[in-house]
Amino acid sequence: MRGKTLALALGALALLGSPCGGGPAGPSAAVSLDPLFVTVQPGGFVDLAVLITGATQPVQAFEFTVEGDPGILIPWQALPHAQYDDDGKLFVAPQVDLGTGRIERVVDLRHGAGAPTGSFRVATLRFFAWEKGTTTVRVVGGGLATASGQPFDTTLFSATVNVVP
Repeated sequence: MRGKTLALALGALALLGSPCGGGPAGPSAAVSLDPLFVTVQPGGFVDLAVLITGATQPVQAFEFTVEGDPGILIPWQALPHAQYDDDGKLFVAPQVDLGTGRIERVVDLRHGAGAPTGSFRVATLRFFAWEKGTTTVRVVGGGLATASGQPFDTTLFSATVNVVP
């Protein structure tokens, strides 16, 4: 499903008439969560920013899925981040799966020119701290694409959330 949604986003991008320019083969970037380690009390919320670092070409679109331990953290929502977003919403509504602890299909794209390179935040993920324990929140699937649809070679990282009374 990941590739289909990203392809849909890039198809919409082409329909919007944004410039498409290729570049050198093999753009690369890392996708991580910020902060890398956080402590929260049960009953509280924890926000993790999705951070793109080292993007060697403009990131015109992204899609990813994140997961944690649903016995410790309950996935709540995904929101666009002002450092990337240009229309106030994600491209499609993410799917929150309480049973698996996943937030699936977090997708957005830039409309027109001005897609960023380098390091920037693209989304904020919110989880509810349900029970004490430690869990790793992982980016388990993801993709970045240039305006021409060329995929990035991505490295995925995780964050650790410690829920303590």
